[in-house]
Amino acid sequence: MSFRKTTFIVLVVAGVAFVALAPRLGFWGKRQSTQGNSANATSEIKPIPLPTRMLDARGNEIPEAELQCTREYKAGRALGDCLTQGCQVFWAVVTEIGEPQKKTQEPDEWAVLYRRIALNIDGWLWGDRQQLGSPVEITYASKPQMFKSSPGAWSVWEGVGLKVGEKILVALRDDQASKDRSEEIALVVSDKDLAAKVLESVKLHEQVSQSPNQIEQLPGLLRAKPNNVVAGYVVSYLTHAGPKSQGDDRVVLTLSSLVPLDSLPPLARDDVAKQLTSDFRNLSTETRRIVVESLIATATSNDVNQAAPALSSLVWLTDSKVLDLRPYLKGEQKTKLIANYRALIAEKKLDKAHEAFESQIGLKLSR
Repeated sequence: MSFRKTTFIVLVVAGVAFVALAPRLGFWGKRQSTQGNSANATSEIKPIPLPTRMLDARGNEIPEAELQCTREYKAGRALGDCLTQGCQVFWAVVTEIGEPQKKTQEPDEWAVLYRRIALNIDGWLWGDRQQLGSPVEITYASKPQMFKSSPGAWSVWEGVGLKVGEKILVALRDDQASKDRSEEIALVVSDKDLAAKVLESVKLHEQVSQSPNQIEQLPGLLRAKPNNVVAGYVVSYLTHAGPKSQGDDRVVLTLSSLVPLDSLPPLARDDVAKQLTSDFRNLSTETRRIVVESLIATATSNDVNQAAPALSSLVWLTDSKVLDLRPYLKGEQKTKLIANYRALIAEKKLDKAHEAFESQIGLKLSR
């Protein structure tokens, strides 16, 4: 056998041996992450399951039947807060999903894993296009097995699926500089039905931004075509961006006309009632009258749960000594108000010992 043939055979044998042993020796195989764990980039991330337990503004568990409308309303609030305070909203195609990385040295079951998500903008919907480069990079946060509090950095990603080559709808806040990467994201949507409702909200924002004096029409829009995402946007807009010049009570009057709407999500009714009480001291006498009558009309509803936010607001206003209810109460309303008040206390949705309120409605509960 010639020297060349011998050398060739030796090289072939050595090559085969290297291929067989390389994975064991760590020459190749899974790519090593910066944390020392074997973890590759991926082409798809399944949605984080949506929470099955949520609490209302008073700490009571939201019924299962109301969870979907509550989620949509919260999405609308997040979008509305973003749009009214500075935001870029756009369609984007996922081009890359990076490797998972830890930011802390917590045990794996407590650790949030972050991934770089690269996006190509596919359609611009709102905001200053110049503030974003191309491609855009955002940060995905996984939900750990164990966590101390919720919501967390992962909450914005609940229910969102990511796949390279597919589109998502993204809303990013303007005020990014001093915030953690996960906090610049206001909303991410991969579900087509939810995205359609978000688009309605963005279109409505364009309209009210051009004609802010038309805010009185917003309750009519929700009455004619209920949309929980739009409801969230409307509450956010009226809370943050509505015209509030001195002596102009249109925002408060518009909010008060939202309270009785049957189509309003329960959490929205909580938010509106709370906003009305916070503005009450600064209102004109006539506007106060309209607000109180609207709260009473809702607080005397046959649906105790629907009545709860308005009734809680009336209790707070009387306890704070900024409202005398007696001139407003009529016979049937008074009877219904007392019945709903008793029911909410019995269900522990209201605390006891509201002496000012009970005195004004002519009620003495046993202590």
